[in-house]
Amino acid sequence: MAIEKSGMCLAGTDGSFSLCNLRLRLRTSRGTAVVAYERSETQDTLSRGEATVLNRLRVCTEVKPVAGGKAISLFHTLENIGESPLWIHDAATGQFGEDAAVLAGNTNGLGWDLRFAHTDNLRTERYPHCQMEYPFLRMLPVVPTVLGAGEDQPFPALYLCDERSRKGLVIAAASQELNYLVFAMQKGAFVQKGLFDSFEIRHDFAQSGGLQIEAGARVTLDGLYLQLTDGVDLNDLYVDYFAFLAEQHTFRGPRTPLLTEAMHCTWNYGVFADQRQEPLLKTARFIADNVPGIKWFLMDAGYLTGKSAGTFLHCFYPDPNQHVREENFPNGIAGYAAEVRRLGLRPGIWWSPTVHVDSDLYRDHPDWFMRSTDGSIYLIGEKHAYLDYSHPAALDFLDRTLAVILGEWGMDACKMDFWSQNFEDRDIRLHDPTQSVIQVRTRFFETIRKHLPEDGIFMTCVAVGMGNPFIGQHADTYRNTIDIGVGVWKEQIYNCAWALPTLTLEGRKTFLLNNDSVGANLEAPENENLFRFTWSFMHQGMIETGGRMEEWPEIYVEAMRRCTSHIDRGHPVRCIDPRAFTGKPFPQVLMIDYPADSSTRRRGVRKHIALFNWDDSSQVVGAANDQLGLERETQARDFWTDEVRRFGADGICELLPPRSARLYEILS
Repeated sequence: MAIEKSGMCLAGTDGSFSLCNLRLRLRTSRGTAVVAYERSETQDTLSRGEATVLNRLRVCTEVKPVAGGKAISLFHTLENIGESPLWIHDAATGQFGEDAAVLAGNTNGLGWDLRFAHTDNLRTERYPHCQMEYPFLRMLPVVPTVLGAGEDQPFPALYLCDERSRKGLVIAAASQELNYLVFAMQKGAFVQKGLFDSFEIRHDFAQSGGLQIEAGARVTLDGLYLQLTDGVDLNDLYVDYFAFLAEQHTFRGPRTPLLTEAMHCTWNYGVFADQRQEPLLKTARFIADNVPGIKWFLMDAGYLTGKSAGTFLHCFYPDPNQHVREENFPNGIAGYAAEVRRLGLRPGIWWSPTVHVDSDLYRDHPDWFMRSTDGSIYLIGEKHAYLDYSHPAALDFLDRTLAVILGEWGMDACKMDFWSQNFEDRDIRLHDPTQSVIQVRTRFFETIRKHLPEDGIFMTCVAVGMGNPFIGQHADTYRNTIDIGVGVWKEQIYNCAWALPTLTLEGRKTFLLNNDSVGANLEAPENENLFRFTWSFMHQGMIETGGRMEEWPEIYVEAMRRCTSHIDRGHPVRCIDPRAFTGKPFPQVLMIDYPADSSTRRRGVRKHIALFNWDDSSQVVGAANDQLGLERETQARDFWTDEVRRFGADGICELLPPRSARLYEILS
């Protein structure tokens, strides 16, 4: 790390790749400041330059080596040394003015061979439509591009690299306690000096429009993690970053029961809103008797009456029990949950913080509701809104409601759906703009966890999550795919389409993914169902099951037993097919390498390797031994049939029928 008076420069030892002339820009109620740095007396701190004391504002930027010296963390502390409050309209670290290129390297000054990766590259979700693009790794944008400002919990990191990812740079959020991290950039024209026409790492104060600092107060913005990479495989891109986060923060991933236990959710594969005590308990009883690896039984939407078919927050006002379907739950939800518990399963329930505006809750308390920037009620679609949890009374109502539906009803798990717009949509303004939306979100999450047991499960759902690790400070898992529905082939494709950027993230460090439930579509052929079972096993997130299992043929019940036996989740998955990163995001070969202290390794299995044919025609699928870390000859066992196969010196290669998969265990 080299520090220059004009800015910061992070450079590789061979000088081939560097990030230069970064500065901090602040737009405040007292004017605009662009920080010029100089060394302080301590080597790991950048101190003020002339611009940092503009109108009584002092800035200190602390830089520390992390990840064993492979990276640095960078935090800006702002101190209001004036006598009146100061409003920070926006803050950004980036290239400002006419300085040299932010990104330098062996690019002939044109940047043709430079690439970038962010979860927004692959897809974005904007209610009510989901859009997909690819590839994940692509050329620098020639138009102004903003990354990370969506409503889908984006992974807070930008990766810049050369064409083959031999040299690169990771820029990521070191924390998320006050603001989001958003990247804005545009590639420069050929004749310009810089590779970027613009490049900003924004500290995004979503929903408040800025940050207020009281007279004499100090505030530290959420920091940056910066790492130069050299020859790092894309599968390992964030290994050091996740190790850094695990040292700095406490996450649910390392201690969630879902590392070793499966959960059944009563929505997909034809059940949907048909939530009735008798058939639900029939499924629960079958699971308890036949699939012992499933320990949790979560009831989905449809258990209440009232406007809008879903189970939304207004249905719990003023009495959470008033809309329970008595004909479907004659002993109430608490009585149903007690029956589930008597079967040896732990009960859970689905709910959503979405609120119907045609409701008593809205009529009685319109001031509790989120407002758009123009002052109107913020709506999702035409009728659904959200409560503003910066309003103390709204948060108190949530607290009292959850005390019933989780506490009095006896639930050990909850699945929260349709929530992220509440905290991520930039068109919203908080009731109390002096609060940060991240602070409001934290209190919201803490209120939920308050009503769950310490080992209880907190799941989050749509909008589809794209890997934000900081949600894992509160939630055990969240959905990183759309609904599987009834599991027809088209739904399988949609469900898997956006999973690639999150597959390689190690859940045992932060959180577990949820690819939605695995189950059987009895109208679909066996190869498509086993494809779903294979994919669901290999993604290494939580195992969620679905469907009326008691109606399945034995082949699928046995597959479910195998899928939920000896559960050992949260290990990183390796995508052996590099084309998935640079083309269609459908990996042909996935591999899990189990560490020596894992329960799977102790059972005599050191790897799982899966081959996938996503095509409508037969395809040859495989990988070489050196890609898979295998010896010249390998003994493998088919996961579903126990058939033992021996593969030769070239690796694992098969001609797979259309829409089919193979899953092999490599024995120790």
